[in-house]
Formats: sequence, structure tokens, C-alpha cells
Amino acid sequence: MSDLGLELAEEKTYVVDTHGGSFDYLGFTFKGYGDHGRYFVSPSDASLAKFKSDLKAMTKKTRSRSFEQWAARLNPVIRGKFNYFLAANRAAKAVWEECRRRGMSFHGRAKRTYQQLDAYVRQRLRVNFANRGRRHAKLRDAKMLTVKYGNAFFLKDMGLVSGQYMADLLRDPALTKDEFLSSHKRRRKWRSDQRTSALR
Repeated sequence: MSDLGLELAEEKTYVVDTHGGSFDYLGFTFKGYGDHGRYFVSPSDASLAKFKSDLKAMTKKTRSRSFEQWAARLNPVIRGKFNYFLAANRAAKAVWEECRRRGMSFHGRAKRTYQQLDAYVRQRLRVNFANRGRRHAKLRDAKMLTVKYGNAFFLKDMGLVSGQYMADLLRDPALTKDEFLSSHKRRRKWRSDQRTSALR
């Protein structure tokens, strides 16, 4: 580092036991589990809070725009943020492929937080849509629009960027939007069946 003219910031530098400790770096949280070199990488809490705060400020319910205008305004922000978050997924995929080529095992994984973030974006927009023609729409008003403005509407009709779809495209670049929606519909049904079985 000295050859590069770089210095460690003493107030930000510390030793972490990666068997159970965690640390934040460049907007990501790295956390180890157990004694087998297992670890997870995910956007840090601060990064997620900043993303939600920015989206909340952009989607105030008093702002009225067409669906096309909303997509044009939000897509660059959403795409940019998800592209950054997906750096962890791309790195994990590259390391996994290299380990497989060398006959080695790889225990790292990038946690998938994109489904929750997509849901937050849709929720913010539904609150905005519910406020049209009325005053002070609430979250319960937005929930009543879930059927009318479902996941398929935002992805296909409105053309809104989906972080979960972007993440799935890393595994299968040929994945269509219809295939993506069908796959996640099956997953939701499977999870619902599992919860029902557990209650019996």
C-alpha cells in the first residue's frame, strides 16, 4: 500500500473474526457463519435505508404523473442502484465458476434482498396512485390496488425496472418477463402451501 501512496484510516480499520463477525464496506455488509468459511454479502442497512429514503422522496403521493412519466423518472435511479447492489452477485458467480473450474468448493453467497426492494417501490407507487382524486391516501388504500396494479402490471405494462428480474437475468440471460413472472408465482404458491402444511 505504501508503494501506491495509500494509508489506512486508523479510525476505520479493525480486525474482524470472519467466523462470526461482520463488517461494512462500500455499501455492503460481509458476514461469516460457522467454521467452514461460509459467508454472506448483502447491501448494508445504511445503503438500503438510503435507497428507500430516496424513493420515498421521489414518490410523494402529492405528485401526479402518468405511468410512462413515472417509469421514465424512476428507472434510471432504480437501475443504477440495483446494478451497484448486483456487483456482489456478479462477484459470487465469478468466484463460484472459478472454484468449480479448479475443483474447489465455494461457500459464499450474495443475499437476495431485491424482492423486498421491488415490493417497496411498488408500494410507494400504489400509495401515489391511490391518492389520485382524493386527499391523504393511506397504505391501506394502496393495498386495495394490489390486484389492479400487480407485479405483472409494473414489469410489463408500466415497464418499471425490477431488481429481482435483473438478478435472475444473471443466471439466465434469456429469461423472458413472462417466464420470470410465472416462476415467481410458482414460488409464492409453494411457500404458501408450506406455511399451510406447517399449521396443520
